[in-house]
Amino acid sequence: MRHLFLTILALGLLAGPASAQVTNGTFDSGLTGWTTSATVNGSVAWDTFGLPANAARLGATNPPLGLPVGSAAIAQSFGCGSSFADGSCVVSLDYVVASSFGAVIRIVVKLDGNEMWSSDHSSNWSGVIPVSFSAPCGLHNLEVSATYQSGGFHDGWRCWVDNVTAECVLTVAAETEAWGTIKSGYR
Repeated sequence: MRHLFLTILALGLLAGPASAQVTNGTFDSGLTGWTTSATVNGSVAWDTFGLPANAARLGATNPPLGLPVGSAAIAQSFGCGSSFADGSCVVSLDYVVASSFGAVIRIVVKLDGNEMWSSDHSSNWSGVIPVSFSAPCGLHNLEVSATYQSGGFHDGWRCWVDNVTAECVLTVAAETEAWGTIKSGYR
C-alpha cells in the first residue's frame, strides 16, 4: 500500500503545469534572449516608454519618401516541458499596433514555422490584443512579425510586443485514475 501511495504522490507532483523557459518575455531586460530581423526600413528596438512600457517595438518610423514600408520580427527558441510530456504548451502574448494614415499592418505569430495567428490592422491605435494558442509540449521556436501591407504615409507604423509566456500543462488523467484505484480499494 505504501508503494502505491508513493507512486500516486509522484504522479501528483508530475501532473499540472511544468515550467517553460521563455527568456525575458516581459522585455524588462531589453531584447536579451531574442533574435531580431528587419527588412527595407523596418526596425526592432526596446521601447521603455511605449504602450506598454518595456516592450519590443517592431516598426518603420520616419521612412524615406514618406512610405512606411518594411517588416520587422523577433524570435526565440525555448523549452516548454518535455517532448515526451503528455500535455499542451500554452503560448500567450500581447501586442498593440499603431499606424498612420490608414497603413495596413499584418501581425503574424508563428510557432516552429507554422502560422498560429495573423491579423491585419489599419487603425491609429489597436488597443492591447491578446494572443493565445497551444501546441504539444517540447522544444519550440516562436516568431512574431509585423509587415507593412498597403496605404499610409509619413510617420510609419509600430507594433509593441509584451508579456510572452509559455507553459506546459500536463494532463492529469493518470493521477485521477490512480486516486480512483485507492478509493475503490479502501472500502
